Amino acid sequence: MTSLGVREVAISGGRQRRTAGVRDRDHRPLYDLAVLLAWGPDGARELLRYRTPDAPDTVGHRFGAMGRDGDQLWLCTERDVLRWPDGARRDRTAFADLHHVAPTPDGILAVATGVGGVVRVDDGRFWPVHPGAVAPTSDVRWVPTHDPTHPNHVFGWRGRTWVTRGVSGDVVPLAGGAPIPVADVVIHDGVPTPDGVWFTAVDGRLVLVDLERGPVHTVQVRADGDEPLGWCRGLWVDGDRAWVGFTRLRATRLRKNLAWLAGRLRGRTVAGRRPTRVCEVDLGTGEVLRELVTEPLGLDAVFGVQGLD
Repeated sequence: MTSLGVREVAISGGRQRRTAGVRDRDHRPLYDLAVLLAWGPDGARELLRYRTPDAPDTVGHRFGAMGRDGDQLWLCTERDVLRWPDGARRDRTAFADLHHVAPTPDGILAVATGVGGVVRVDDGRFWPVHPGAVAPTSDVRWVPTHDPTHPNHVFGWRGRTWVTRGVSGDVVPLAGGAPIPVADVVIHDGVPTPDGVWFTAVDGRLVLVDLERGPVHTVQVRADGDEPLGWCRGLWVDGDRAWVGFTRLRATRLRKNLAWLAGRLRGRTVAGRRPTRVCEVDLGTGEVLRELVTEPLGLDAVFGVQGLD
């Protein structure tokens, strides 16, 4: 493959108002500002800062993964959807812990991770992704929610819509059907290319999957030293290059989420020394070609990366 020459990528995520501690079972309320950046040959620039109107302090403010529709980006916070740059806003009572919004063969869809399903932005139609999930009958935007399969991304592939399920480590057709395994750890993303669909695994692997045959290729992002790369989430692929997000590992009481580290944390209160950043990676070798550390720019957690040009 050859690079198509993406000029800039957009990076979505959130600012964290303080360092997470071991007593913080839920990290979401720590995000106090949703942040959108752009990064290209001329450096990084801020595109947008945002807080959901009238949201209580118990709800975090961060952008999840985004989708592109021509010159527009679709953005989601935990509880609403924005279109950038015109600022059009959508909210629905089923928008619980949104992780991604994007155009698909079934319309503009938002992944409502908290209720285990997908919601069409225009009319509110609900598709369950987790077995037993049902469309909410009340306003669940401000209610603490949790779904054990963690759907987090939606995309179109050969005329069908698919949903990535993070904790399950697989991807399923929106209309129903057998899951396709991707990895044995938590996964995110779902970037279609002519060769298949690319996913991130939290341990720094990039996995290419043919949705008719299963995984066909894996790239391990390389880094100097033994320090863990970070929580790998956020991906854009362009030819032989990938732009990959890594969020600084944080203390957590949910140790099972970090089981893939195989004991390397050794009980640290602050889990990781590598900062939150986006890396441009050679898909042939896994080598990091360049990186942007986003913490000085007010973005402490990366949720999405999207090509702009």
